[in-house]
Amino acid sequence: MRTVRFFVFLFLAASGQLSAQDAPRYPMLAVKISPLSMVDPLSSTFAPSLTYRFHPAWAVHLEYGFQSLLLQDSNDSKRRLNPHYWEFRPEIQYYPAFAEDIGAYIALEGFTSQMDYERRNDIIQLNNGDDLRYDLAQVERNASGIILKGGATLLFDKGFILELFAGMGYRHRFIRVYDLVNPTIDTFFRDRRFFPPADTRPGTKHTLQISLGFRLGWVLAWGKQPTVGG
Repeated sequence: MRTVRFFVFLFLAASGQLSAQDAPRYPMLAVKISPLSMVDPLSSTFAPSLTYRFHPAWAVHLEYGFQSLLLQDSNDSKRRLNPHYWEFRPEIQYYPAFAEDIGAYIALEGFTSQMDYERRNDIIQLNNGDDLRYDLAQVERNASGIILKGGATLLFDKGFILELFAGMGYRHRFIRVYDLVNPTIDTFFRDRRFFPPADTRPGTKHTLQISLGFRLGWVLAWGKQPTVGG
């Protein structure tokens, strides 16, 4: 009788273990933040986001960033007055079944951003090498593009998430400087900054965009992988 009970116990334990392996949980809905966006010296941004995994293999991620005042006293930002900044990053993610243990995914991300501010006591570098100096000007900066990247979502106790990602893509940038106050052509004292700010060379630019960072988050709702034959 004890032997029968023992085998019944093994059967029930094995069945429970099999069910747990066949139907693991995954974060279906999660809220996240991007800490590195807040320490960007040009556009310090608070960027909360939401990931909705509507299918075990597919998810959408939406991130909206708005202006943070964390680094508004950095050296270059002292020349910028009344900044207004926002960015939007929609993303579609694919989770292959073979990498479910580490929550690995492949994603296609689009992004668009706009920054408006006043700039004081600076220059525009002209094509002939001269500098156009001004006391005050209005600046508009727009950027958009698309990135192919990969990442991993690591789960910890109590639904805490650490998401790592990296990728590259295409970036289109447009800068307009207008309404200059006291513009003056300077043919003698050339600007000697080794890394001059981008708004000293307004216009359109096409560049390679590198994406590398991490997000912190919390799971709001869980989903279950479908069982075999279920």
